[in-house]
Amino acid sequence: QDPIPAYTLAIAANPGFADAYYNRALAYLVKEDKPKAVADFQKAAELYKQGGRTSAYQDALNRIKQLQ
Repeated sequence: QDPIPAYTLAIAANPGFADAYYNRALAYLVKEDKPKAVADFQKAAELYKQGGRTSAYQDALNRIKQLQ
């Protein structure tokens, strides 16, 4: 079962839900859709930084670097 629609709904309901962006990015990776994965990791990183979640922010940045 594809989790992407559920994450998309969660983001629509709460656009500041960083973990939903991060998890949707992982789901995009499974589908080998790197551009969408990078975009979601970037949004997750931005939200993690705003929320002061430093380790999650660094993790999202590392994921982006691995994909570039």
